[in-house]
Amino acid sequence: MIVLREREAGAVERLDELRASRRRLAVADDAERRTVERILHDEVQQHLVELAAGPQLAAGSVDAEPAAAKHHLAELGRAVQQALED
Repeated sequence: MIVLREREAGAVERLDELRASRRRLAVADDAERRTVERILHDEVQQHLVELAAGPQLAAGSVDAEPAAAKHHLAELGRAVQQALED
């Protein structure tokens, strides 16, 4: 009877350790997911800021410098393509 209780106590202890381990893994998973989300958000935001500047540069030079406007639009097209590939 004592042996059975000791085994049961050991099994309960291992079960508690397993549950604690699973909780630690879940917390670590959540932290990793938040880190990845933050990195993706920051990269996307950076690309969008860069893309937003392109039309403004092109619009500012359309009348006075059509060649510069075409250049800005071509750069914008490349930036959009690069953002899509990333």
